[in-house]
This record gives sequence, C-alpha cells and structure tokens, in this order.
Amino acid sequence: MLGYSAMGTLLCEMKDAIYIKSTDLGILGTRLGLELKEEKHFEIASQFIKCSTAVGANVHEAKSAESRKDFIHKMKIAHKELIEVRYWVKIIIGGCGKSIPADLESTLQDCERLLYRIIATTIKNTP
Repeated sequence: MLGYSAMGTLLCEMKDAIYIKSTDLGILGTRLGLELKEEKHFEIASQFIKCSTAVGANVHEAKSAESRKDFIHKMKIAHKELIEVRYWVKIIIGGCGKSIPADLESTLQDCERLLYRIIATTIKNTP
C-alpha cells in the first residue's frame, strides 16, 4: 500500500496527465469535427466538437475548485462528457461511415482511465 505522500504524488502525476490528455482530446476532437463539417455532417460535427472540448474545459476548471467536493463534482462532469464523446463516436462510425483516428481513440481511452482513477482516489482520500 502506498503511503500518504506517495499517494499524493501519484494523484498529482495523474492530474498533470489528465490536463494534457484532455487538451489533446479537445484538439483531436475538433480536427475530426472539422472533417465532418467538410463532409456536410454539420450537426454531428458540432455535437462532437462540443463534448470533446468540454472534457478539457471541465478538467481545467477543476484546477480552481473551491473544495475537494467541488473538484470531484467537476471531474465527474468531465467524465459524463466523455460518455457523450463515446456516444458520438458510435454515431460517427455507424451513421457517417467514418473511422476514428487511432490517436483520438488512444487519447479517449487515456482520459477515461485517468478520470476514473483521479475520481476514485480523491473520493477514497477525502475525509
């Protein structure tokens, strides 16, 4: 079992990683959304861009959370946005016949893993 300081360090590393990965997700999601707009899938593109950029917006907003409870809440909102990204990925594949770039899929998986671990660790360590 990790000691408190080691757990704190691990949590800080995960937070640093999610700030980077969620920004990458927004960038990659925007790129795919712009491709979809070029192919005349306007509504799907707009929805996909909104939710893929909202993940990072909520993660970054959590940096200035007023409490641990507020931090957890903002991270849970980011996780809900990830669930929406997954929904739109299914629509893009099935409805638009488009494949999802490997780097976008990998970044999405990283964000899911990191958010889950950050939320679980923060809840576990909240008195």
